[in-house]
Amino acid sequence: MANRSAFGTTKPALHIPRDFLALLAALHLTNPDTAELRKLSDQEWRSLLSFCDTAHLTLSLAQLSIEGIPSWVAERLRTNLADNALRAERIRSTYREAADALDFYRNTIHDASMCYPGAEQFDSTRSGDVVLSGAIAMMVNWFGFAARCDRAGSPLRGKVAIAPIPSDEGKPPASLSVFWTLAVGTGSKHKQAIYDFLHFLTQPKLDLGIVKHGTVGVRLSTWRNAEVQQQIPAYSKIEEISLGARKLPRSKNLPAFAEILNDVAVEALTTQEPSATILAKAQQRIIAQRITFK
Repeated sequence: MANRSAFGTTKPALHIPRDFLALLAALHLTNPDTAELRKLSDQEWRSLLSFCDTAHLTLSLAQLSIEGIPSWVAERLRTNLADNALRAERIRSTYREAADALDFYRNTIHDASMCYPGAEQFDSTRSGDVVLSGAIAMMVNWFGFAARCDRAGSPLRGKVAIAPIPSDEGKPPASLSVFWTLAVGTGSKHKQAIYDFLHFLTQPKLDLGIVKHGTVGVRLSTWRNAEVQQQIPAYSKIEEISLGARKLPRSKNLPAFAEILNDVAVEALTTQEPSATILAKAQQRIIAQRITFK
């Protein structure tokens, strides 16, 4: 069979595989018909299931009531339904855990018996300055503030220590071992000069030297240096606390994702919106912006 186009030329008719036609009939919205599925051979079923996996239609197929299909196909579809139910429960459990964590966060910040007045208005620098004044006993913040507290002449010298961020039982603590990065731009016309400068900056001697000027060193050799640990005792713990640090994904989506997380925290602290609702709206934004991490 051939079809004639508007330009008078003849072209062969489009061939649609029998297994695909059977799927279209079975998934018809108003008049589903599974009869053709029962006629498929094992080879056609393998082809169809492979297509359904790729097109994310396996769950829709598994939810149909189909009699007379090969037993191995029925078993695979039942397994898919069971796996999907487990995934759905994991997602619901994750949402519940996230909502509980957000409730804990906002309730803690608003508890006047636990937190400094107006703490929800503090950024990291402001909270660090208040700690340096001696008005706050404990904070979750960058390690550099502990180093500042141990500087010569500080009223808090020798009175400050660092410890892992508290976490739920059985859960690893989060880490604030986050560093600014320097990089060579892909479009740079001076790549070698930039590389030479980066190489210069990362030498052990220079990393050790910047500690004397109040900057936090980033090399293990600096953290382990006996003189540094004597001058700033908090350095003796930084390696131990950093061991559990998890790497953030390298992705162009990270800034957009971080902005959404920041908005979640702000809304949690400034509104009465339920935590579950705040998180659901955040997830909708993530989906709308197609933010994924591999």
